[in-house]
Amino acid sequence: MPKADTFVKEAGGLNGPSGALEPAASLLLLAGLGLLLASGMAQRAWLEGAFFRRPPEYGELAGLAGAVALVWLAWRSGLARWWLRPAFVLAGSLCAFGGLALAVMLTQHVGLVNGRWHVWLEDDAMVSMQYARHLAAGQGLVWTPGERVEGFSDPLWTLGMAGMLATGLPRALASAPVLLLNLLLGLASLPAVLRLARALGAPPLAAALAAAGFGLSYELVWAAASGMESVAMACLCAWALAGLAEAREEGGETPFWVLGCAAGLALLRFDGLLPAGLILALSWGLPSRRGRLFDALVLLAPLALWQAFRLAYYGAWVPNTVLMKSGDWPGRWQAGWFYLLRLDWESRLALLAALSALCLRPLRIWALCLLAALAYSLCTGGDFYPGTRYLAWAWPLLWALAAAALGAWTRPRVAAAGMALAALFSYQSLWAFPDLMQGGWADAQQRVQIAEGLDARVAPGERVASAWAGSFYFFSGVAGVDLLGKCDPVVARSAPDPSLGPSAHDKLDLARSLGDLKPAWVLLLPPQGPGTAGWLHTSYDRRIWEDPLFRAHCRGEVLAVGGPWALCRCDWTEAPKR
Repeated sequence: MPKADTFVKEAGGLNGPSGALEPAASLLLLAGLGLLLASGMAQRAWLEGAFFRRPPEYGELAGLAGAVALVWLAWRSGLARWWLRPAFVLAGSLCAFGGLALAVMLTQHVGLVNGRWHVWLEDDAMVSMQYARHLAAGQGLVWTPGERVEGFSDPLWTLGMAGMLATGLPRALASAPVLLLNLLLGLASLPAVLRLARALGAPPLAAALAAAGFGLSYELVWAAASGMESVAMACLCAWALAGLAEAREEGGETPFWVLGCAAGLALLRFDGLLPAGLILALSWGLPSRRGRLFDALVLLAPLALWQAFRLAYYGAWVPNTVLMKSGDWPGRWQAGWFYLLRLDWESRLALLAALSALCLRPLRIWALCLLAALAYSLCTGGDFYPGTRYLAWAWPLLWALAAAALGAWTRPRVAAAGMALAALFSYQSLWAFPDLMQGGWADAQQRVQIAEGLDARVAPGERVASAWAGSFYFFSGVAGVDLLGKCDPVVARSAPDPSLGPSAHDKLDLARSLGDLKPAWVLLLPPQGPGTAGWLHTSYDRRIWEDPLFRAHCRGEVLAVGGPWALCRCDWTEAPKR
């Protein structure tokens, strides 16, 4: 009976990069990794992860048992010689990612509202769509016409959205091309992870399994379906690092397109400056016939042009979102540590393998780049979205570096087995699929339905205030007041309120939003309502509902507009009630 071991040995490829290890440093690092694995905080993060919020269902356990049995039969029958080809692993990963992401998109971001098909994104992405809609309509790159505030962190992504909207797509379907683009970018990122892992010295099968682990991760599938720029960040960074690693391996100069990818990273998100700077620094260690100054100008010129536009148009040095999320606040370091532990819980074995590259001299520079990403997330306090969005650009590096490190520490067969275990024991979209398919579809569809009815309830010129700044305003024609301050520079500069949650995003300045701006309506979830909307902190709405200004002026007429949502009419002609 044919055995798969023979083929695995043949397809294993070369061992990873060798390098002299400093015994003391290696032992110290390995001891630290062991402490991380056994730490009580990490174990607590593991137990409190999304996978353990409910026990596995019998169907999931039966499916897992069936998959194990199928793999065993394939191994015994010799079919594994085909399954374990790197090309087959990559092709299977592409099909699996495409199928999973498409399933989540079609079930969680598409629905019938008032008899018409609608497509929507996560609410943060819908804020960018609101800016793009006004730009495509000739009203400027603004959230509300006439108010110039840079309430988005993704200029390149927002400009791309504006280009899609300029084609004349109906507003109900305008988000569909964004989801399609995210799907294509996710598919394009998997071959880049394989190339990066191979350039770092990973054996072929281990490199293919690194691409599989990345492609099937909860992070990538959720990000692709969200409509946000995280997948574009991961894709551009994967290709840029792969091109740079291949140039370093061959001793050639940095390809011009690598610098273009780095420039795109700097414009995709404000924090894309970090990977762009690291790519430029690594490229300066290579020969350049163009000259290092020219390379720097290629990367910095687009950024300088956007900065000049920002200063001239918005009158600010940084986006309003950076002001909102920056600075010191109570619990910032604890939130940052928990953010890293979330990554540790989602991809523990791959993270440990990647960090072990600090002991390998040829891979140490890449491990330091990964540490820079972790340090940035720690310092900023992380993000309240699911997953680790701030680390999107580092996801490909983590998986590729894990494969390369295992290839350097062990034989190719063992490295491949290690990457297979790292992929199986990470929080894969296969295990998380029930959670992905039971996301906030009903809540999101309800927000779209409420938005479609706002035009009939709100008179022209009246403003509606809400803590949700995306779908409500994109799918309606009403002007808004952003209560959380993403599109309000006064609220963004206020101090975070630790009673609202452990995030710099948790800001309310109702004296500004209600007292100064005096919206005609407030759209919120009353605390005594029949439910909540997804993961939004109900403490926001509770604080608004109990605020003296709101009680005095906005409780006279409360309209039920769908589910737990209420539209409250504000009357600012009355004297405040004592």
